[in-house]
Amino acid sequence: MKETKRNQIQAILFKDHNLILIENDVFNISGRIEEYDKDMFIVFNKRKKAFEIHSLEYAPMIASPKDTFQTTIPYKELDIRTLHHVYDNDIKVHGRKIFERIERQEEMNEKQKQRDYKSWLRAVASETKSMFAKDAWL
Repeated sequence: MKETKRNQIQAILFKDHNLILIENDVFNISGRIEEYDKDMFIVFNKRKKAFEIHSLEYAPMIASPKDTFQTTIPYKELDIRTLHHVYDNDIKVHGRKIFERIERQEEMNEKQKQRDYKSWLRAVASETKSMFAKDAWL
């Protein structure tokens, strides 16, 4: 990692003492992430007890960790799955596909909500129908 990049990252991480820069790891995932995108870097968040990917690409000159945050790694250790996770969720590579996936999921959620509502209406109608039927005969 270049000294200027390390200094910029350290200045950002200085604002949040729960973040630890990961420069070396067993499988050299931090190096591979940097090869994939020179602006990306890995930190360990002590508060969340999870690894995170951050990027300097869109960070302002005086950035905070929330300005550089990209994604949380869903695995407890850094391995090849981390690289796949970063690549699969990279908006620069898969931007349209990611947004389409999100839209499809939102459509499915909306349809499920409508089905649940219709089911609830049928159940209420069924209950009230029998109550009204009993009262009508009295």
